[in-house]
Amino acid sequence: MDAPPTAVPHRRGRRTLLIPPPTGRVASWAATIETAADTDACAAVAGDAWLTTRRIDPVTGAVSIDSHPVADLPRLHPDLLLEVRRPTSYVGMRSYIGRMEAPTVTFRSRSVWFESRNELTHLRDLVLCGPATAMATQPMRVTWALSDGSRHHYPDALVDLDGGPRTLIDVTTRHKLADTGALAVFALTAATAAAAGWHYQLRTELPQQRVANLDALRRHRLSPPETALAADVLGDLRFPAQAHTVVQRLGGLPAGLTRLYQLIAARALFVDLDQPLEPDTSIHQQPQLAKGDPAWLVPL
Repeated sequence: MDAPPTAVPHRRGRRTLLIPPPTGRVASWAATIETAADTDACAAVAGDAWLTTRRIDPVTGAVSIDSHPVADLPRLHPDLLLEVRRPTSYVGMRSYIGRMEAPTVTFRSRSVWFESRNELTHLRDLVLCGPATAMATQPMRVTWALSDGSRHHYPDALVDLDGGPRTLIDVTTRHKLADTGALAVFALTAATAAAAGWHYQLRTELPQQRVANLDALRRHRLSPPETALAADVLGDLRFPAQAHTVVQRLGGLPAGLTRLYQLIAARALFVDLDQPLEPDTSIHQQPQLAKGDPAWLVPL
């Protein structure tokens, strides 16, 4: 298949669930928070969680809806997971939704939903910096059985990282971290990811400078960089090198700057995206290892 099918949003409408709706009594927040706060209880509930997905057969294009306990989970490759819900869409809405081009190892091309501007910037960060090799968004519903009912959650993304683990992603805001109920759901999700053999990331807003840099680079991600030319003209350059030196070697302004952006977007060269790209910015040939986790990754 060239690309998996997509769900088109309403011009006016609420979020649309593409899997059967949950049934039964919803667990109280008190039970949810109490379970998440107890390490053993949280792990036990997570180990008994059920995951509901929409999967596509890449050969026939047939779509199936499946529910599996996390203890008996089939291999869920992000490329084969379709979104389980469609975002809200109406005139005058304050949130920002859409689709973005995503990496894929199965299809010729793929695009995935994002449900907010905050989520979009994190998906771009995962693609450009992860780097992600496959990605599904709104890929599943997680259901936990608690003492007085069930609690449900829809994680934002499931991502395969190049040379790294399969990672379940939630994107939130610093304001929402003050909500003990939300934190309890994130803790249960982290424990469920661990039970499935995945890593888990809870992400808050990126620094504005990083967002601006990602916006600039994403325009060049799909433009093939002139790597042969770059290897030839930069071969004897000693790295790290200042940006203006690299730009001059690549042909000067404006073409040299465009080539530099293409090489950074293709991960042929590297730069600190938390800082503005200026003439004296250091350009590297290898990613620079950060000391500790970045501020937008929330420890649980």
